[in-house]
Amino acid sequence: MFKNMSIQKKFSFVTVLIIFVALVISFLVFNYYKNITKKEVYQSTLDELITHVTENVQVKKDVGISNALSIANDGRIKQALRENNRELAILSLKSISKEMKDHTPFKNIKVHVHTKDNKSFLRAWKPEKYGDDLSSFRHSVVKVNSSNEPVNTMELGKAGLSLRTVVPIKDDNGEHLGSLEFIQGLNSVAKKFDKDKDAFLLLMDLNVKKVELFNDTNKFKNYLISQKFVNKDFLADARTIDLESLKANGFYKSDKYFYTSSEVKDFRGETLGIYLVARPLAIVESAIINAEKFINTAVMILVIFGLVVLVAILFNLKNTVIKPLGILSDAIVDLTKSNDPSEKIKLNRNDELGILANNFNKYLSNIEEGLKQDAKVIDEAIDIVAKAKDGFYTYKIDSSASNKQVELLKENINQMLEITRDNIVMVINALIEFGNARYDYKISSDKSGNIGSLVKGANALGDSISEVLSMIDKTGRSLSVNSNELAATSEQLSASATQQAASLEETAAAVEEITSTIVSTGQRAKEMSDIAEDLKTTSAEDDKLAHRTGKSMEEINTATNDIVEAITVIDQIAFQTNILSLNAAVEAATAGEAGKGFAVVAGEVRNLANRSAEAAKEIKDLVIYAQEKTKEGKETADKMVESFKYLNEKVSQVTTNVNEVSSATNEQTRAMEQINSVITQLDKATQENANASEIVSQKAMTLSEIASNLMAVINRTQFDTSKSNQVCDVDLVFDTTKLKLDHISFKETNFKELGNGKTAKVKTHTECALGKWIEEHSNESYTNNKDWDEFLIAHEKVHSNVQKYIDIDAKDKTDKQLFSVARDIEDNTTKVFNYIDKIKEHNCTDLKNS
Repeated sequence: MFKNMSIQKKFSFVTVLIIFVALVISFLVFNYYKNITKKEVYQSTLDELITHVTENVQVKKDVGISNALSIANDGRIKQALRENNRELAILSLKSISKEMKDHTPFKNIKVHVHTKDNKSFLRAWKPEKYGDDLSSFRHSVVKVNSSNEPVNTMELGKAGLSLRTVVPIKDDNGEHLGSLEFIQGLNSVAKKFDKDKDAFLLLMDLNVKKVELFNDTNKFKNYLISQKFVNKDFLADARTIDLESLKANGFYKSDKYFYTSSEVKDFRGETLGIYLVARPLAIVESAIINAEKFINTAVMILVIFGLVVLVAILFNLKNTVIKPLGILSDAIVDLTKSNDPSEKIKLNRNDELGILANNFNKYLSNIEEGLKQDAKVIDEAIDIVAKAKDGFYTYKIDSSASNKQVELLKENINQMLEITRDNIVMVINALIEFGNARYDYKISSDKSGNIGSLVKGANALGDSISEVLSMIDKTGRSLSVNSNELAATSEQLSASATQQAASLEETAAAVEEITSTIVSTGQRAKEMSDIAEDLKTTSAEDDKLAHRTGKSMEEINTATNDIVEAITVIDQIAFQTNILSLNAAVEAATAGEAGKGFAVVAGEVRNLANRSAEAAKEIKDLVIYAQEKTKEGKETADKMVESFKYLNEKVSQVTTNVNEVSSATNEQTRAMEQINSVITQLDKATQENANASEIVSQKAMTLSEIASNLMAVINRTQFDTSKSNQVCDVDLVFDTTKLKLDHISFKETNFKELGNGKTAKVKTHTECALGKWIEEHSNESYTNNKDWDEFLIAHEKVHSNVQKYIDIDAKDKTDKQLFSVARDIEDNTTKVFNYIDKIKEHNCTDLKNS
């Protein structure tokens, strides 16, 4: 509203406001000084009244001490005490009282003489009462008689509160005889106050001493009026005041009087009552009323002066400022309508407005030149931005701008182009290194944000390839060892088959010999026993051969099972190699032109993996077939064992039952025919085993060549060999690699909407994929270490800092704090990746030790 007002209205408003504020301040200042004056008046009145009380009471004390000492030094009083002559004392006091009444203002003096043992000797106003002990309530008497020093104090007696001056009475030789008390009231003080237009009341506190009241009119609240003279108007007004408020504030104002008070204390400092003093309120506030009149007059003068100044200022403003400004405004409006910075304001004046117009014309000239320079910079910037869009970041803006902001923008654009070019070159160098099969190359950069994600992604690519190559290296070495073992096993199988064939030939010869023997048995019965013994010996050897054949078949079967397992491993390795080569091909495709070379290598690796899988399948089929034949040979060998056992039994029968040989010849002949048939089948199976072992040997050589090819590929690359300690669990390797990339995507996804002034809720460290993986694997053996604990802390910080960055950006995207938060995000992301690698190392260590 104020900014839309005219200068005249603004000036008028500000002037009126200033005058109003000045008047308010003046009024407040005057009122402040009025209050100060009021307080000073009240305080000075209070001090003056208390001073008057103190001075008048002190005068009474001085009179009391002089009179008491004078009477105490009277020889007749001393004699009366010395001789305990009360009559002499009475006569002496009467004489002294008469003289004082005739020659002093004291008309009715009260004198009390005490013995040195604190007993009443003579009360001048009541001679008949004496001899009572005063020790219990007349402390001043006790003090004087004990210290032999005078006491001048307000004190309570049975007659009430009064000023009592007690002095010691000493004999001429200095002997202490007793004490004398000169008692005064404060009527004279009250009368003097009344004469001075003030008021005075001596009030005894009834809580200190109970006194028999003869007239209720002497009671004042919880006090007793201890004087005879009282101004009735003052007393009536005093009965209306609040003593508690008076004591709390130090003074009290009624409609008629200004009151104050002071405590009445005895020589021991005990409070006995109060002095209540007052002064008519009209006298007290006369100075305050004069101050108020002065303030009101001053305020009125200031108001009138302010109005006169306002009118004068507004009149002068209109003629010297408003009208020339209107002329200048019209000229500027005409200038803006023309939209030509070369045109100038025409205002022929020599005053400040004329100078303003000339300076404005100079400013327009400077603007015109500056706009030309700025336009040149902007045109050059547009051209360079277009080149940057086309992929060229080597250009920069060379022209200089007139506007500081445009110049600063130019410098920032140049710096941004240079940094972007350096970042691109940094990534290009990494891709070139990857293309040259140096996958252990690392990008060293402290960049954050999108560049930080790019750097971490490139480094993660190198780590992932290193892990794949470590697995290929490990697999190739294992494949090489297993293929060698497979070749050795096939050689053993071939040797066993050869040995088995020789044994079968021997068995066949023995069977033929047995057959011939059986045919001639009938004719050579006599020789049967000897032949039977030879046959028994031969049969025992054949039994051993049959057992050896069965054992060889079992060994062949075991070897073929090992071959099947080895082939299964080869098949799995080929499958994993194929998957790895596919992933490598995908990464190479992502890398673009720089990854073509690696894509070719990945294709060759995939072809080798496929050929390995096909070869493994062929070997496996052959081995399975060999297993079946070996099983058949084993069954035949078992039958041979049983046949030899049967033969042994028959030979024994021949030995013991020669007479039954002839009848058994036909049966033995049939048995030998069966044995011959079995031997023939066994010989066939043995030949098949020999052929299968040759095939296995060839396949083992093929696997060995595949392993050599894999190792040749590995040897042509350069990767981070430390990854070999992290790749013992293939699933963990690929799962954690994906989790790393997911975390890069997490940051990029949340940073995608930055700069729009809106906040967003990011996933917490327990809601992301890595957080769920942590919860799922928190009980694994590789979590029981300090690296796992630090990993959890770093992971939580990544999420909290991403949320913090988004919140700060939503409030103020120019906040300098964003840089430190972004740095923390990158640092903790790096820690998370490093701790993931350490966790894989811990897992491999645990697997080796288990």
